Amino acid sequence: MTRPRTEAIFGRERLSSEGVMETFLGACFTLMLMVVGLASPFAGVAIDFLAKRRVDGGLHAA
Repeated sequence: MTRPRTEAIFGRERLSSEGVMETFLGACFTLMLMVVGLASPFAGVAIDFLAKRRVDGGLHAA
């Protein structure tokens, strides 16, 4: 049987260091996924814009 993630200390439950690290890494991973998900439409628009500029004669064409 596995150890619970919380340890009862003075009647209060405190997260063990393993639980804190897992929670922190999970939060970082979730934030990264949210940022990627929010940025992906803008990245698609930017890629379309650059592709159209390249078809029109490159980035430096006036």
